Formats: sequence, C-alpha cells, structure tokens
Amino acid sequence: MIALFVVNTIQAQTRGGFESYYYTGCSANSAFVPKVYFQNNNNWYGEARYNYESGQTLSLYAGRTFGHESWSLTPMAGIVAGKFRGGSLGANVSLAIKHISFSSVLQYTVSSRNSDENFFYSWSELGYQLTDHVYAGAVLQQTGLCRDHNSIDPGLQLTVSAGDWRFPVYFFSPQGMQRYWVLGISREWAYGKQINHAKATDTP
Repeated sequence: MIALFVVNTIQAQTRGGFESYYYTGCSANSAFVPKVYFQNNNNWYGEARYNYESGQTLSLYAGRTFGHESWSLTPMAGIVAGKFRGGSLGANVSLAIKHISFSSVLQYTVSSRNSDENFFYSWSELGYQLTDHVYAGAVLQQTGLCRDHNSIDPGLQLTVSAGDWRFPVYFFSPQGMQRYWVLGISREWAYGKQINHAKATDTP
C-alpha cells in the first residue's frame, strides 16, 4: 500500500454522486442499500451508507484519494451506528487499462459490543466496456466473520448507461441453489477540470 502513494494525482475537480442497490432472490433478504459520496478538489473524500454493514445501520466514512491517470486508491476510516455499532477501516481501489477495468471495495469492521461480530468484507469487479453504453464482467463478494463463517459469492454483471445514469444488474451464484440478484442505479456529478500532477519521491 505504501508503494501506491509514490504518485499522487491532484484533481482540480469536485465530484459527488449516489448509488442505490436492491437485493432480491433466494439467499438474499430483500433490502435497499443506498450510498452517497463526495470528493472535493483537494481529493478529500466522504461517503455515507445505509443497510450496508447490517440492516437498519448507518455508516459514515472519510478519507483521501490518491492516484495517477488510470488508477486510484482511497483509504478510509468510518463509524457505524444502528443495529450494528462500531468502527471500520476500508479502501476503494480502481484500475483501468483501455476497455478493461477493475475495482474493489474493502473493509474490516469491528463491533463495539461483541468481538465475534467483527468481519472482513470485499466487493470486487472485473469487466470490459463492450460499447459506449454497455459494460459486462465478473463480480466477487466475500464476507468473513471473525470466528465461524466465510462466504464467497461469485457472480456476473451487466451495466447499461444512459447519459450520466448507470443501471447495473448483478447475478450471484448463478450455478448454485442460492441464487440472488442485485439491481442498481447510480449517477455522478463532476465540476471543474481534472489536472494530473506527478509527485516524485526518493522512497525506494
């Protein structure tokens, strides 16, 4: 992780957006999972999630984005309140090379009431931009509880975009009996120009 900080992208751009996902299917409790985020022109980043760590739970995260051209890394720390209470460390990672892109959301969350509820979670996507409006690929969702359970759910995804709107559809465990769907909608707004500056360092 230290090596990734060698180059810092300074973006003269403010951006924000929202995402909302609906889980439905055999092994998923039907639920809406909304998220809003904001990043200022100094790359300070914040986001709020609901029903993400657990049902009836709100989480607030803050961090800063580092990157250069085709990649970005946003380490974050957050607080979690509601049905689940505690703190969390996480990161948003993205990488794009021509029409191929990879992204991952990682976090380790600690319960303030019961250490057995501590968990690691990741959501990773690898996909290809088929056309200007269609994106498809694979997705992997992993949840690891502190003591007794580790769940790995592979899936497929298809995203259709219309202007600034994106409509992703995820199909998890397609070959198993515990299949479920995640339907999404998102939009992002950006203001100002993006300017990339490489920052050299003498760190080996």
